[in-house]
Amino acid sequence: MRTLTTPTTDAAAALVTQPGYLVEIGFSTPLRLSSRGTVAVLGNTWAGWDVQVGGIALDATRPAPSGTLTLGDHDQSISALVLGQGVAGKEIRVWRYFAEATDDTDPVLVFSGVAGASSGGAQHEVQIALVAREATVLFSPRRTLTPEAGFNHLTPAGKTITFNGERYVLQPER
Repeated sequence: MRTLTTPTTDAAAALVTQPGYLVEIGFSTPLRLSSRGTVAVLGNTWAGWDVQVGGIALDATRPAPSGTLTLGDHDQSISALVLGQGVAGKEIRVWRYFAEATDDTDPVLVFSGVAGASSGGAQHEVQIALVAREATVLFSPRRTLTPEAGFNHLTPAGKTITFNGERYVLQPER
């Protein structure tokens, strides 16, 4: 069970609340941005930035969270990072917090995954798809098992393997 701090309890009890977001993107030097102005929390300083987070939800119809991250890009610094280092596959973490609640225990991690596709818009912004890590593992094989990759003892094509009640037949390389 989690104990809430007084600022978090007060914000949750207010009639109107607007959460802030902390976003960390795993570039060569991690980029840490805050939607509610510059703040020091979680052992780091987060730069105030135009940050919008949308679509993050976890419910029974979706096996893993996903969403969209929109970053203001008025000086093209975000575009330079995305184009220069690439963003697809980079680690992204998003926390939700309330402006007055900046104790290290206040922000709540709402997304931990990787960046998917990105696009720039005419509105001076960059949109990045948030993808659950599990989804990238399922749909993007990272290694092919071949002799060239260092696998010397491969099972011959046509071999049948039974695993967990399923039957798999190995196919020859095409």
